[in-house]
Amino acid sequence: MPRFVSSCLTTLSAIIVHSSQRFSNQFEGHIDRLIGLIISSDYLESENVEVLDRVLRVTKNMVHAAGTEYCLPRRKTLFKILLQLGSNPSMTHARQDVDNTLELLAKNCGLDEASDLFSKELENLLKEMKEDYDSWNRHSPQRFIFDLLVRRSNTAVVDFWDEILEIIATCVDRDRDFELRMDMLSLVEHFLKTESLHSTIVFYSEIIVKMIIVPCLKWSVGIPSNSIRKAAVVCMMTLLNNGLIESVKMH
Repeated sequence: MPRFVSSCLTTLSAIIVHSSQRFSNQFEGHIDRLIGLIISSDYLESENVEVLDRVLRVTKNMVHAAGTEYCLPRRKTLFKILLQLGSNPSMTHARQDVDNTLELLAKNCGLDEASDLFSKELENLLKEMKEDYDSWNRHSPQRFIFDLLVRRSNTAVVDFWDEILEIIATCVDRDRDFELRMDMLSLVEHFLKTESLHSTIVFYSEIIVKMIIVPCLKWSVGIPSNSIRKAAVVCMMTLLNNGLIESVKMH
């Protein structure tokens, strides 16, 4: 079945390019159906890399064919498709291709670069994620999407620290999957190392320590727990070394 699906998607990709060139006046009527097909099917959830590659090809051709006229009204949906593809661990080999398509989508929507696209969509996507983040596990695609979204949104995250830290704090709870907890601590470390965020992190440093770092420092038996504590120590040392917390807040 994956091979058949892959072949169908390859054919669909070629049809998009051909039809948009010869029948551009009819393309708008089909683009929403194409987007609906990708979203309603299980293609984005597929474990088959070949299927995911073909979905990316279809999406890339769709963004190219839609141009400036048809991309803007569908910006959020196209962005979400590319975000899920780009955040999938199985698609690391195609990261550059995803990034190039995101850049094209941004320009078709009148934005300077892809980072502006992330910043524009950050608020709405965080609202969607708040509906189910407390049920994420190591297999949840939403956790990978969250990670990529906030990493690439640059300084736009400062307007949503409360929401972002709430999600992270919930996901590092000791009852959650080891992989989920480790990735969230890695994300915290990324924030703490990003100089452009330091001026804002200072005001949230006490919350980061009490809600995220300290709970992960608590002792429990097992190698996974040791790894969690080491990651939390790295975050604490980064916080201290960068002068992001006042000494009075450490007591």
